[in-house]
Amino acid sequence: MRFFRDGIILFLLFLNSLGVIAANPVANLWDAYQDAVKNDPVFQQQKATLQETEQQIPTARATLLPQLVLNAQLAHTYQNSELLGDVDYNSNQYTINFSQALFNASAFNQLYQARLSVRAAVALFSWQTQDLIVRFVRGYLNVLQARDMMDYTQSQKLFSKEFLRVMTRQRQLKYATVTEFEQAEQQYQLLNGQYETAKITYMQALQSLSNITAVVYSAFPKLKSNFISIKLNPNSVQPWVALAKRQNLLLQSARLTMQSAEQKIRTKKTDFLPTVSEITNYSDINELSTQAAGGSEEAVRSTEAGISASWNFSQGGQTLSDIATAKAQYAKASADMAQRYLEAVTNAKNAFIGVHDGLFSVKSAREAMKVGVSGLNHMNKGFKAGVQNIFDLLQAQNRLYEAQKQYTLFFYTYVLNTILLKQAAGTLSPRDVYTLNNYLYGKTDDNRTK
Repeated sequence: MRFFRDGIILFLLFLNSLGVIAANPVANLWDAYQDAVKNDPVFQQQKATLQETEQQIPTARATLLPQLVLNAQLAHTYQNSELLGDVDYNSNQYTINFSQALFNASAFNQLYQARLSVRAAVALFSWQTQDLIVRFVRGYLNVLQARDMMDYTQSQKLFSKEFLRVMTRQRQLKYATVTEFEQAEQQYQLLNGQYETAKITYMQALQSLSNITAVVYSAFPKLKSNFISIKLNPNSVQPWVALAKRQNLLLQSARLTMQSAEQKIRTKKTDFLPTVSEITNYSDINELSTQAAGGSEEAVRSTEAGISASWNFSQGGQTLSDIATAKAQYAKASADMAQRYLEAVTNAKNAFIGVHDGLFSVKSAREAMKVGVSGLNHMNKGFKAGVQNIFDLLQAQNRLYEAQKQYTLFFYTYVLNTILLKQAAGTLSPRDVYTLNNYLYGKTDDNRTK
């Protein structure tokens, strides 16, 4: 285990030396979130995807805007012919082609479809921004949870080590039996192994967080010692579910995607219609009036204006096939929207339960931890006084350790559920990260000790 842990540390240091992962001595939640926004590769990919999708609008609009094409040709021709003699002349040509769509139903529908697609992409990116917050907060809380578990385990290990020292001394003085000594030694060895496991879990949590922030943090501030419940507003599940139905960003993106797929059907149907454009062409050509020797150069200028119509009357069934494909895509988008709707409602309900009912779990575990500390102290005094046996003492220690583990799990799950609830309702924003940072550490910055 120690070799594995040291290997992780060396790997992180190696990445730091390459500049892939930066080192930061200490970071609270808000500071680390700034690193995540700047460095998370998944978020950067999502941002680039949005920028790419936004270009669909100018691309679709370009078909409806005026088209201007300029052509120029400068050439010199030398010709030697027994029949015509030697001919040497310049052949210059300039043309200007202008066209403007007057009626193109397919292009108009494609533009509207592109706008819907971009709106869906913006809603999706907004959800991905929230997802970054969730991924980051989950990773950060996992580090804090692993750190707390490591500290609790170390505390229990030190208690067992001291108790084993006492039992060793009593064994030497014939005051303790072999069974009592072996029980004390077994307890210490178990906690020693659990402490090594807790350190590995902590290092792995650090690595997972650095995958988002690209920064390896050496320390984290201490949490506030007092526990304060997070108030929900509103304090009932139905308003949160109603918010999720209206504002959940992933659901909004799915709805807009469905509308875009429906618009695509209309776009494909308009492929049956003709297109009409206004055209204007101007040309200036300078060349010989005749190819025979002695011909003179002649400039020919022409201007053409009119209307051009095009109608793809038959395409071998391609338009019908495109319409059928668009209908299938619409059915898929509709099913996806229904799935997102159910997920939004379910996630809102589950997160609300996790916050509302999870509060009782946190309070109960915290109270059990307080009772466990007091119970272990009294049991230790009773053992030293000879009124309690070693089995009772070890049981008290195990109960305290179990309460500490339960409190750590319940507390960080409770905090994470507040973030998940706001994500489900579509209201999660960076301000919530800042608020959570103040909840964990307070508003002052002078408590940044490990």
